[in-house]
Amino acid sequence: MKNDPVILTDPRAPDPGGLPTGAAASDLLQETWRQMLDAGQVASLAQSLAGVTGPAQRALALGALDRALQPQRRESPVLGGWVFCLPLLVVAAGTPGTSLPGELPDPGRLVRLLGDAGAAAPGAAVSLAPALCAPGWNDAAMLLDLHQCARALEQGAPPTVPALAPAPILLSGEGEEVHLRYLVGLALTPRAAPSVLETAANVARWGMSLGQEVAAQLATQGVTTLVLPRPPQGPMIGTQSGEIARAEIGLQLFVSAALRHYRGATGEPEVTVASLRGGAIGLCLYSVFDREPPRIHRRELAATEDFQEAARSLLDLLQECRVEQPRIVSGVLSEEELVAAGPRPH
Repeated sequence: MKNDPVILTDPRAPDPGGLPTGAAASDLLQETWRQMLDAGQVASLAQSLAGVTGPAQRALALGALDRALQPQRRESPVLGGWVFCLPLLVVAAGTPGTSLPGELPDPGRLVRLLGDAGAAAPGAAVSLAPALCAPGWNDAAMLLDLHQCARALEQGAPPTVPALAPAPILLSGEGEEVHLRYLVGLALTPRAAPSVLETAANVARWGMSLGQEVAAQLATQGVTTLVLPRPPQGPMIGTQSGEIARAEIGLQLFVSAALRHYRGATGEPEVTVASLRGGAIGLCLYSVFDREPPRIHRRELAATEDFQEAARSLLDLLQECRVEQPRIVSGVLSEEELVAAGPRPH
């Protein structure tokens, strides 16, 4: 399967033709975003972001916005500032209706762990907000608050993260669930030292210890929790990275559970894969010997995600799980059409 062509169709809106790309376009966008932030034009910023369509153009625009958010510190030859978010994948299982806290009681403990693991440069001052932020936390108003904090860093203030809305994690009780949350931080580092985005890029150095600490601070009776951190990035691209990671983990959990069910009950299921309306790749598993309805999963696509990489990753996962010949359907379907494209139920 690894050598088969991916015939799936990207269900998202395509990149508009004729728009500039490359470094010059990115620099121009960065300056445009910075001017909007400096002027406090929240509505204009939100409208401009909403008007950017297509994965490549979104990636260009969001990367430029991340750079526009970073403090300049032009007057300081020795210090540099950084605004970042750190995605957390929280895999949890427990009684339906149980919730995990939306805030960490001791975010300073995480900062010390990052320093001990070398994920922050010597001499760096790092601040993490206690709130676990839900997807969508980085709206235009919050970006303006972050920009104002970055401006304070430029003027010599210590790194202080703005107030953020905590998002508790509510469990549905349907086995293991994957939830996405973000920690938001500011860092002040020596100018000659690498940024926190560089020093923390290797998550293998600090991810396990930080994940265990977050899980300990979220500990709730009757709930098992595994926390998988991702490397910190700018607020916009980091949010996209978190969404991609959540989609991948969610897909793995679905495939594992569905195959375990069918193989233990009726044998190998029929597997159908197709692009779905609304920006997802659909996966349908069904056995004509099983009385249950087909099991369907939407593998959502992040706005900036490379479609071919996402499709290839899905097909590779199926191969690793010994699914020999999935039925791949071209076109963009509804979920009902995805089910109809597979074997007909009794």
